[in-house]
Amino acid sequence: MTERPFKSGYVVAILLFLIVSLIIGLTYYVLKDNGIDLLGGTTNEDTQTSKKLSDYEEKELVGENAAYSVYVYDITDGSVEEGSVTGKMLVYDRYLNKVYEIKDVSTFDGSAIVTNDNGHYVMLSKGTAASQRSMSVVSLASEKIVLDNKCLGGEASFWKDSVIFENCDSFSSRPWEGGIASSLEIVNLSTGVSKVLAKSGEWNQYSIVSIEGSTLNYEEDSVEDIADWEKTDTSWLVSTKTYNLE
Repeated sequence: MTERPFKSGYVVAILLFLIVSLIIGLTYYVLKDNGIDLLGGTTNEDTQTSKKLSDYEEKELVGENAAYSVYVYDITDGSVEEGSVTGKMLVYDRYLNKVYEIKDVSTFDGSAIVTNDNGHYVMLSKGTAASQRSMSVVSLASEKIVLDNKCLGGEASFWKDSVIFENCDSFSSRPWEGGIASSLEIVNLSTGVSKVLAKSGEWNQYSIVSIEGSTLNYEEDSVEDIADWEKTDTSWLVSTKTYNLE
């Protein structure tokens, strides 16, 4: 008896159909994650970010980094050239050519140092002094300022939905301008809840070194005698510490 020939063509066709379906499905979800809904016929850019930077004729640049440029528009007072400017804020994503309109009114004294995380928040360090500045954080998703005018005494870093920073605690025992001796503080940007991670005092102060995973690495400067703050930092005691952020 002659065997029935195996219809390999059907199998190949089915495999090709499955592969093409998989590619289409993956493409759909990748595009949707980037704001393009092929089935809905709309994009996030159509509904949220169809604005163009050129739509804002009267704007002034206050700061930028490789990823974002920050402008002030609808100016109500001053100018960047004058050293202080008040108005609403624009955050321009230089990679995606995308504009975020922050309608909260802000004042910028001097230029702003711009820092960002992985696309959710942009941090602005504003002011003219090196040792004491004003920190604000903008949520790109809500197009709002979620942390405004926190006094920044040094470095700041993002961690998940929080920002960790050296605050502006000060003591009369410090001989330098402002007497800044920072504590380390963390603020949850979603809830607004803050917590002091390491508290400075008359004999000690803290600074951020790095964040590795969920571990904060930081330094403690301390002295045995308050008068030692008057001396060079070579007479201070420096120790490295860690804090589990989870």
